Amino acid sequence: AERAPTLLRAAPAALRAEREVVLRAVQKSGLALQFAAQELRGDKEVVLAAVSQCGHALQHAAEALQSDKDVVVAAAQSSEAAWTLLPSQCFAEKDVM
Repeated sequence: AERAPTLLRAAPAALRAEREVVLRAVQKSGLALQFAAQELRGDKEVVLAAVSQCGHALQHAAEALQSDKDVVVAAAQSSEAAWTLLPSQCFAEKDVM
């Protein structure tokens, strides 16, 4: 699991844009999301897999998904420390808290 981010970082751009490759990598290590192609950082399924594995992956998701309720809840559930990464508008929503 520790090698997944490194392997994805070293992968050619074409592989980092390959959805199935990135999905497998983030399932092993959510932080691999930081090396995924930009469009995959905006793919909700990929981001959910990443933040479910490691809440800190939230910081590497596309901005629109960083405040998505499903993504935020998955990140918070996987890591208490991920609460520090949550956008401020999330604290106003009773069902996230």
